[in-house]
Amino acid sequence: MNKKSSRGFYIALYSCIAAILITAVAITYNSISSLQRSESESHAEMDLSNMVETSLRITPSAIVDSQDDMVMVDGSDVAFPNIFNRGPRESEPPTEPQQGPAVEPEDSGQESGEAFVEDEETAFVSNIITTEPVVEILADPVFSVFNGDADMTWPVEGTIVMDFSIDRVIYDVTLEQFRTNDSISIAATPGTQVRAAADGVVVSVRNTRIEGNTVVIEHGNGWHTTYSQLQDGILVAEGDVVVAGQIIGGVSNPSAHSSLLGSHLNFRVTRDESPVNPMLVLR
Repeated sequence: MNKKSSRGFYIALYSCIAAILITAVAITYNSISSLQRSESESHAEMDLSNMVETSLRITPSAIVDSQDDMVMVDGSDVAFPNIFNRGPRESEPPTEPQQGPAVEPEDSGQESGEAFVEDEETAFVSNIITTEPVVEILADPVFSVFNGDADMTWPVEGTIVMDFSIDRVIYDVTLEQFRTNDSISIAATPGTQVRAAADGVVVSVRNTRIEGNTVVIEHGNGWHTTYSQLQDGILVAEGDVVVAGQIIGGVSNPSAHSSLLGSHLNFRVTRDESPVNPMLVLR
């Protein structure tokens, strides 16, 4: 009895061990199979997403005819072109694209330099501006150039109250000192009309503490004339072309630096920025 019982016990024990081993193998096999299925599904989803993105890049404006040509992307309410069914249906013969009648472009009032792109399906820009920036080229002012042979006209008529002198010093009654002088001062009552001495173009209109309102005219060939001690309300501006005898302003009261000379016009002539005695060119 003991031998039979012992043998039955071992048979039962081995049977339990075998069952446990079989169960473990089955669980392991099922786990591996589940993991493989999960990886396969993940790769499939990634491939589908890549193909949808590729289709969107390639056909951004694809035209669909029915709901069968659309595909829904997970997590989105927007339908995209179905890249898996782009061929003609079996029930419908393939159709060739039809060419519409040629249409002459209408005059839309656009300036030249604008190009219109007709292919709206492949174009990202429908209106290309190619107009070059306009550069305005100003012509040189036209006037009779002063060459030094003819005479200049007097800007005002009056007595010279301070002479031109650059070779020797002369006495300045206002400053109470001896100094050189590169211009002449012509006495004139306030409001006396001041005229351009020759044809030219106004290159400067300024105001300084010493000379007051001042106009500078260029006459060509390096010649310039300067008119100082002028009233406010000068009649010319920079860039204006003037002719000999044209009124450019009026004589004002003298500045503090020449008050003892009385009201006068200060008149200066230069050539190539060097002072010239006005008496040599005035009539």
